[in-house]
Amino acid sequence: MMVFYCIIFLFLAVLSFLLWTPILFEIDSSRKLLQIRIRGIASARLVIIESKIGIGLNVFGWQKIILAGRKEKPKEVKEKKSNFHLKRSTLKKMPRKIRSVLRSFRVQEFYLNIDTDDYATDALLYPVAVMFSRPNRQLSINFLGEVELRLQIQNNLQRMLRAYLFT
Repeated sequence: MMVFYCIIFLFLAVLSFLLWTPILFEIDSSRKLLQIRIRGIASARLVIIESKIGIGLNVFGWQKIILAGRKEKPKEVKEKKSNFHLKRSTLKKMPRKIRSVLRSFRVQEFYLNIDTDDYATDALLYPVAVMFSRPNRQLSINFLGEVELRLQIQNNLQRMLRAYLFT
């Protein structure tokens, strides 16, 4: 009986860890980084090697780079007609559910530093950037020709499930 309780406790501990572990989406143009990361479990990032685009995976320390390459097209197979139909009420609810799941994401950091290569436009945008800047949302205009974006968005499974199920 004690083994059963230990297994149940272990299952609940793993489930709660997965529900509340943060999922981070990162974009950083200065480091050329585009990454999705689940802290302590896995990460996936965009990789460019010799002008080929791929995905770099890291799951529990196991690393693999999958490059996108052209493969031979398989022979055409006749498409079977699907018997899967959604009810109209389900289709009407989907945009609302998608919108509520998107609202569950939290922006941790947003930094945008731009130059439009036009001094007059940059001068007009400068007060707008100062007005819209906040501690976690920084907009800046430079006159040096630099463009930089850093964006970090966080969510977890618990917030996404709650937003999807209870809307």
